[in-house]
Amino acid sequence: MLIYFLKYIIQGKSIKNMNFNNNVFIIFFLLIFSCSDDPEIKLFSEECIECIEYEYPQALKDSFIMLTLEAGEYCLGDVIFLPPNSADDGVELDQSLLDVLTESGYCQYLELDDTL
Repeated sequence: MLIYFLKYIIQGKSIKNMNFNNNVFIIFFLLIFSCSDDPEIKLFSEECIECIEYEYPQALKDSFIMLTLEAGEYCLGDVIFLPPNSADDGVELDQSLLDVLTESGYCQYLELDDTL
């Protein structure tokens, strides 16, 4: 059918002269060859992150303490930064802290097993 289409073009005849079946075949042919395999779309969690180890000084009253983020996976509500004294409470992971950690590069969103 493609050969007939090319013959009509070469002979100077318009596509209007072709019958309906040829037009449908040409459209079908173009659709088949224009499709391409899309890469898999990866899905990421919006509530859980995977982090590398990180330490930073935090002002506490009139001194500084070192808060440590251990490498691992954390979700919203987890205690994420552990102070050196276990009697003190750690820092709970909330949405704003999650955003700061992912934007700074210390953490990245967890990749889910499902793909589209």
